[in-house]
Amino acid sequence: MRQGILLYGPPAAGKDTTTAALTELDEQYASFTRLKIGTGKTKGYRMGTPEQLTVLGGV
Repeated sequence: MRQGILLYGPPAAGKDTTTAALTELDEQYASFTRLKIGTGKTKGYRMGTPEQLTVLGGV
């Protein structure tokens, strides 16, 4: 099974900065397109459904 790190927090908390630092630090880290469930801004996100989130283990 593949493993990952989930960064969660408010805007401007440093999630993108942390992601950039990790990908530069070690090649085992890779950035994935952000997943979004819900409404609002969609640019830069991979949109998903609550059902898909359940399958991923998020609920």
